Amino acid sequence: MTDEMCGHKFNAFSFFIKSCEFFLDFLVHEYSFSKSEPEIVPPECWIEYRKGDVVLDVIYEYSDFPWIRVTVKGEGNSLDAIIKKSWHGQPINRRKGPSEPDARVDFALEKYSDILKQHIAELNETWH
Repeated sequence: MTDEMCGHKFNAFSFFIKSCEFFLDFLVHEYSFSKSEPEIVPPECWIEYRKGDVVLDVIYEYSDFPWIRVTVKGEGNSLDAIIKKSWHGQPINRRKGPSEPDARVDFALEKYSDILKQHIAELNETWH
């Protein structure tokens, strides 16, 4: 693969990558998570946030809504399932979300960010 092709591939996900920085890097700055470089395997891109036994994989398939897989001590589930089952909230309603790809990214990541900020203490208990 040429550098030009890699650059083009990266540009297709640059909005998602920047949105992760904007909405989720509080995990790094405030809670000492480590953050991986973006992994890009078209049509998907993902970024991993990790602290101890807690891993948050932010996964995006181009033009869809991103989602987060939470893995704690090897057991994984989607953040939406955790919101519904453990935190008794409503998962993100993608049907009422925007149709434009970049707006979908911001819509979902902003909501995930708000939810993680509210429940970070519950995840915090798992890495101590």
